[in-house]
Amino acid sequence: MKRLSNFFFKKLEATSLDKTSRVVSKIHTCTIHDQSAGSKILQNIKALEYCITCNIGMCYTCSNEHFDENHQVDWGYDIFKYLESPVNSDNEHFNEGCQTTFDLDDLKCPCGRKIKDSQFSTMCAACGSWTCSAQCHEDFIQSKGKCLFIRNFLENEETASIQGMRNIMYINIEAMHRDDLPQYMPCTRVSPKFMKAMLGPKKGTVTVQRGFRQYGQPVQETLDAIVDIVDDTENDPYFDHHKERLCQCTCEYCAEASPHPVHNCAYLCRKLEKIDLKMEKELGLDQICQCICSNCFGMPTHARIDCIYHCNSSKFRHRFE
Repeated sequence: MKRLSNFFFKKLEATSLDKTSRVVSKIHTCTIHDQSAGSKILQNIKALEYCITCNIGMCYTCSNEHFDENHQVDWGYDIFKYLESPVNSDNEHFNEGCQTTFDLDDLKCPCGRKIKDSQFSTMCAACGSWTCSAQCHEDFIQSKGKCLFIRNFLENEETASIQGMRNIMYINIEAMHRDDLPQYMPCTRVSPKFMKAMLGPKKGTVTVQRGFRQYGQPVQETLDAIVDIVDDTENDPYFDHHKERLCQCTCEYCAEASPHPVHNCAYLCRKLEKIDLKMEKELGLDQICQCICSNCFGMPTHARIDCIYHCNSSKFRHRFE
């Protein structure tokens, strides 16, 4: 997947690993979210991400809201330099957010144990690898630098037990299949910014769509269990509806911005030559404009689509600055 790889290598050339380590070592916990209301884990999240729009640093949990508000967020400073490249086309399609179905009956943990033989088997939503236990995730993946999600946290006793985002649990998928729930039924509560997981077409399968937050590549054992990938993205409604997938655009704006979801760059993407009816409704541009700026106040009653390029409050006007 050239879009992601090119960004990583460009960042790699910009600064050395030693300089990155020195800078990151000085970054401490995020002060944006209410730490007193959260767990000890929330008190140990580094402010590694920077909202360029708001000119403020924050952690990944806080910056997610800024992505949703179409802000430009710079992130991955301590991640992308260490991230491995995709190993094959299946890996690339998986990273792009295509529907990827895994056969859980034959899937094996890197230790050799079958995933279905352990009640603790889980897929990490951060790196995309299946393991039969947290210990195997540590031994074969995180300790080897193949899952970099842990870099979001300070190193101390309270964060020592963190093992990626092992949220997609085999026992939940098995139970939902046993109850004859339909295909595409969501089977995890993990944020789609990381991954969407749904019941597969038959028992013993799960269909996954990756989001834009990627902290590693799946290990070979996980990739070997892929039985289907829907790469005909133009005719796949599930791909189109997955708005948290990684933007693949290579326009002047998107190529320079940090990896972001496809909905984030709608106002600034240089390849957006026209707005179709579908996008018009998604962005609420078919609604009556309520703005009282000098440009809109003198116009007759109009929809937001009619003033997007000159209204003082329109985000689209920034495309031409």
